[in-house]
Amino acid sequence: MPPGGTGRIRIYMDTSGYTGLVEKTVLVETDDPAEPEFSLIVKAKIITPIDVFPKKVYFVGKKNLLLRRDVEIKANLDRTLEIRPISFDLKDKMNYEIKELEKGKRYKISFVKLPSDERLIKGTFKLETNYPEMRYIEIRIKGYFR
Repeated sequence: MPPGGTGRIRIYMDTSGYTGLVEKTVLVETDDPAEPEFSLIVKAKIITPIDVFPKKVYFVGKKNLLLRRDVEIKANLDRTLEIRPISFDLKDKMNYEIKELEKGKRYKISFVKLPSDERLIKGTFKLETNYPEMRYIEIRIKGYFR
């Protein structure tokens, strides 16, 4: 590009794992001795087809108590969201219940840890959706008990 000219700088960012407002800095190197490098700040609002909050579930407490944690799932597209559980590797350690809060739009999954002598639990709850943009939702679950 000639001195004083304009041009394009292409930036690629893998947005998987991000949601909401994201700010990143890009360092640009030039052959201009007066300004050999400069920073660009890129701001973006990342909208995922489906929000899952929280993405991970943590249990901490006494071994012999019932403990409950909730996860909310929300559709961000203008079409009906359907979810279906396909696997849960903690079936013998906890129960779950899925409630539809808003028809085809918002769901709440409640996980209840059953009383046991286990000090540590770790597993995954997996759902299938009808969204081709996000076929599966995986919720990781960990628990530490005393």
